Amino acid sequence: MANIAVERKHTNGNFTYGVYLVDVYALGTKNTFWDFNTPISIYEKLRQGPDFVEIDYNLAHNIIYGGNEYAEEHG
Repeated sequence: MANIAVERKHTNGNFTYGVYLVDVYALGTKNTFWDFNTPISIYEKLRQGPDFVEIDYNLAHNIIYGGNEYAEEHG
């Protein structure tokens, strides 16, 4: 299982983010939520957690889509 958060800061200082719960070896993306143009940074909240690890966007993308592809291939 992987919890992945992707965030982008807008020029107005607000944020758009998506959070994904990915079952990498079985079901793919199990749950997701997002918010658009909000003043709250999900990154700052998650960063305070004990298991937060910052990764490259491409790796986050590959975990999400790779988990989904694995689930589709294995029914």
